[in-house]
Amino acid sequence: MDAKNKLLVTALILLNSRVKGYPYGAPTDLCDTISPMRTQGLPLQINDAPYILLQTAISYKPGQVINVSIQRVNPDSTFEGFMVQAIDKISGRFVGRFLDADGLYLLDECSAVMQNDSKSKTNIQLAWVAPLSQRGDVIFRGTVIEKKTKYYEGLISRLESPR
Repeated sequence: MDAKNKLLVTALILLNSRVKGYPYGAPTDLCDTISPMRTQGLPLQINDAPYILLQTAISYKPGQVINVSIQRVNPDSTFEGFMVQAIDKISGRFVGRFLDADGLYLLDECSAVMQNDSKSKTNIQLAWVAPLSQRGDVIFRGTVIEKKTKYYEGLISRLESPR
């Protein structure tokens, strides 16, 4: 199967509410782009997204847990799907892993997590775990699928303000 068809299949799986994840792991294209699809009629949203990606810390120590969240800016906004990926700030490589929780599908091979349903969501709380043998700085990138014809990609996390 060529890369374009893999991406199309990936997008259809992301948007199908009956799917519970990839039984044999995520396609490598999904890990590289974290985009549901760039063609076949789904517009790429490049305007300011009505969602933000927040993290509780940037620097990490071995085994440290950092909380990550997708929050809506507009109180009327909801979304059906998402994918969040952890990236080492210096090397750009995938780093660490997310903790499992209800409604999540883990993509450990690329330090990512996504929903395993298309139920309407207003926010998501995630927990990321740093590698046991490494220190560094992490950022998170994400895609939020608002509905089947509208998604926001290229979200980059920012540090959550202390309360």
